[in-house]
Amino acid sequence: MNQKKRKPKVIFAGTATFAVPILERLLKISEIVLVLTQPARPAGRGLQDQMCPIDEFAQDNHLPVFRPLSLKKEDIGQTIQQYPCDYLIVAAYGKIIPQWLLDWPAHEPLNIHCSLLPRWRGAAPIQHALLAGDSVSGTCVMRMTAGLDEGPVHLSQRIPITKNDNQETMTEKLSQLGADLLQSFLAKPEKYPATSQIGDPTYAHKIEKNHGLIDWKVKSATWIDRAFRAFYPWPGLYCLLSDSRRLKIIDCRIIEPTDPIQKKLHLTPNAGSAICCENRLFIQTASSDWIELKKIQLEGYKPCEVSEIAHDPSHWIHKILELI
Repeated sequence: MNQKKRKPKVIFAGTATFAVPILERLLKISEIVLVLTQPARPAGRGLQDQMCPIDEFAQDNHLPVFRPLSLKKEDIGQTIQQYPCDYLIVAAYGKIIPQWLLDWPAHEPLNIHCSLLPRWRGAAPIQHALLAGDSVSGTCVMRMTAGLDEGPVHLSQRIPITKNDNQETMTEKLSQLGADLLQSFLAKPEKYPATSQIGDPTYAHKIEKNHGLIDWKVKSATWIDRAFRAFYPWPGLYCLLSDSRRLKIIDCRIIEPTDPIQKKLHLTPNAGSAICCENRLFIQTASSDWIELKKIQLEGYKPCEVSEIAHDPSHWIHKILELI
């Protein structure tokens, strides 16, 4: 009579949205003994403390949660010793895991990384893949080492990046893919030996809020289109008007050379020139191409669909044309 296989015991470390579907899958296929996540942080206009997505999910599912400020052994070692595990599984945790913690699981520490390593090691692989115009991405299940995303890979799978994909859609796709790959690995670890990464690494530095600032005189239409998708929903794109007010770009698109509207858009010597045409708003970029701003929000005002306001000559949209 075959004995039923014991579910592996797991300490899970994660913080961001990417990690939620992975933890949700682990809830079904493993025994989660502890969830490590980052403490609540001030967010929003009121700067109220806000729990991260993993903290919310863990509490909703009655999982034990630990929110250490430090991962030093002298700070949390006694706590971790109460939770023996087979695997430490990390996904978008946001902190470097020290060697003593990597050595804690009985089997090995695993990281679910949303790129095709060694391309885009680091904190923001999805955003950098979109910014670079990559046509494919993927997810890896890798053995963690002390180096930044340098460990050998157990298994990986690639998926295409479409022209309509953005940070939000790719996060969802790659997270679900990561959950599938992790389930395959945990079912038969011996089937997926770890192999060294092949190729020259590239690095995906952390994205900051000011990365969404556009200088129309410097950036090309292609870069702006990629950045809009890479930075949606956060940090988003914006530009500063000449009076220092912020214009948030909620929706935009690149104007292709074959678009009929091109015949009515006349290039000027100055990148950053703005034109209202057929109740639409266009900005000339540094590459002498055009970006259409479809939905915008001027500092101090509500978001507006350009098509719904451009027909009104008294609206603020016409007053800012010379300020962009």
